[in-house]
Amino acid sequence: MKWIGLTGGIATGKSAVADIFRSKGVSVIDADPIAHQALVASSPVFASIVQTFGQDVIAANGNIDRLKLGAKIFANSDLRLKLDAIVHPFVRSQVALIKQKLMDEGCALAIYDVPLLFEKNMQKNFDKIIVVTCDPNLQKQRLMKRNSLSEQDALLRIAAQLPMSEKVRQADFVIENNGTLEELAQKVGKVLATF
Repeated sequence: MKWIGLTGGIATGKSAVADIFRSKGVSVIDADPIAHQALVASSPVFASIVQTFGQDVIAANGNIDRLKLGAKIFANSDLRLKLDAIVHPFVRSQVALIKQKLMDEGCALAIYDVPLLFEKNMQKNFDKIIVVTCDPNLQKQRLMKRNSLSEQDALLRIAAQLPMSEKVRQADFVIENNGTLEELAQKVGKVLATF
C-alpha cells in the first residue's frame, strides 16, 4: 500500500484537499479527530491531561475544554510539548490500527492527514508527502474566521508550526490553495494521477 503524508500550515486548506481525495475514492485518515478522542473523559490519556494542565481545563460536559487547553498551550511552548507527549503516542497507536486494517483489506493507496508531520519528524514514514500552502495573509484571515480568533491568537498558532517555506522544501508535491474549490480539485486530481 502506498502511504502518503498530507500536511500543510494551519488553515491552508488541508482538510479541503483531504475531502477532495475522499470524493475520488481515496482512503484518508485524519489525525485531528483521533487527537480529539484523547480529550474525552473516557480516553485512556484523559487523567494525564487533567493532572498536567489542571481541573480548570475540564468543560461542563466532563470532557477537556479545547479552547481553555488551547489558550494554555499556544501561549507556552513547554506546555505544548507536554500535551504532545501525552496525546501523540495515543494518536500513533490508533493510526497504526487503522493503517493495518486498510492493508489487510488490500487498499492500494491511503493518505494520512497529519498537521505536524514535519514537526514530529515523521517524513521517513511516508512514500510521498503532499504539502498544502496558501498566501500567508489569506492563511491568517482563514484561521481568524474559522476559529473566531484575534489576529494575535491566530499568529501565535501559525508561529507554533514549522515555517511553510521549510515544509515546502521537504515536500514531494505542493498544492497551492489560493483560489476556488474547483481549481483546488484540479490540482488534487493532477497529484492523484501520479500515484
